[in-house]
Order: sequence, then structure tokens, then C-alpha cells
Amino acid sequence: MLETEELSAAGGALLFVAFFSLSLIIIAVMLWVFAQLTGWGRLARRFPYAGSTGESAAGGVILGSLGWNGPPLRIGLDATGVVLRPVGPFALAFGTVRIPWTAIVFARQREYQFFTVLEVRFGRGGSAVIGFLPSPAARAIAERVDVAAFVANCE
Repeated sequence: MLETEELSAAGGALLFVAFFSLSLIIIAVMLWVFAQLTGWGRLARRFPYAGSTGESAAGGVILGSLGWNGPPLRIGLDATGVVLRPVGPFALAFGTVRIPWTAIVFARQREYQFFTVLEVRFGRGGSAVIGFLPSPAARAIAERVDVAAFVANCE
């Protein structure tokens, strides 16, 4: 007959720590992959964050032409631009971005899948796209870039 050994308390603790550590690594890798798929990685390299965030409000975004739902954000606005700061565990993988007002080349209200968004194109050729979901922060951006239809839709 086979003998079964009971797992000692130290062995159980070690197994728990190993499982927990592996879980954190898997979550971090998944978040990093999501950041790359959404284009946030390129965005963070292109518009690195530096300085203060200005006034901050919660908001959501849809990223890129494929419409990836972005991470939950704190959106800061100041005289130099828009600061996008992911919250919670997303901050580790996504990083903070500052998009200067001068980089915005086009903005409009747009129906996107099931959402009305403030579509903002920026950078060389306006190829980078962020769709800001209706929020006080999105309204402030629309006012700044003069998209009156979106401002009215946020009320």
C-alpha cells in the first residue's frame, strides 16, 4: 500500500508563495501584452509623461482603429496637454502618457460601435487615435479643441 505524506506547514506555505508569485507574473505578462495590442506601448514611448497632471477626473477610452477598450484612467488636463494615467494594476503595465495639445491634429464626435466618443487623432498624419468616452474630462477636452457637438452630448 502507498503511504501518503501530509504536507507540512512550511511546505504548504512554500507552495502557496510559489503559486501566488506565478499568478502575479502571469497577470503582469497579460497586462503587458494587452498594453502592446492596444497600441498603448507605442503611445507611451511616443508621448512620455513628465511633470504635473493638472486637474484630474476619471474617464474611459477606446484605443486605436480596432476599438480596444482601454484601462480605467485618471485624465489630467493642464495648459500643456492631456495626461492619461491608468489606475490600479494597469499603471504597472501601461505607464502614464502626456499628449501635448499641439500634437492633436483632428477631433470630432463619432459613433463608435455602441458608444459615442470624442475621437482625437494626434501625431504625424493623425494616425494615432483615442476615443474618449463621455465624461467630465472628455467634455473639457472637447471644449479645448472646440468640438461643440460632443460638449452638448456630455450634458
